Amino acid sequence: MSAKKTTPIISDPNSKICPGCGKRSYSLGGIHPQCAMNLADLPRKILLAAERKAKAQARLNK
Repeated sequence: MSAKKTTPIISDPNSKICPGCGKRSYSLGGIHPQCAMNLADLPRKILLAAERKAKAQARLNK
């Protein structure tokens, strides 16, 4: 087993930063696929949470 640690590869300082997680992205679009999916689902998640909250509030008001 080697005791020598690997040296990090210094990448291009102009590399793209993923808007979803804030980390460097090496994908063509500049966003990780899983982050793109999460960002696309965000409006739907907010809508579903609001609906659940309204249903819960309606049950409490009965």
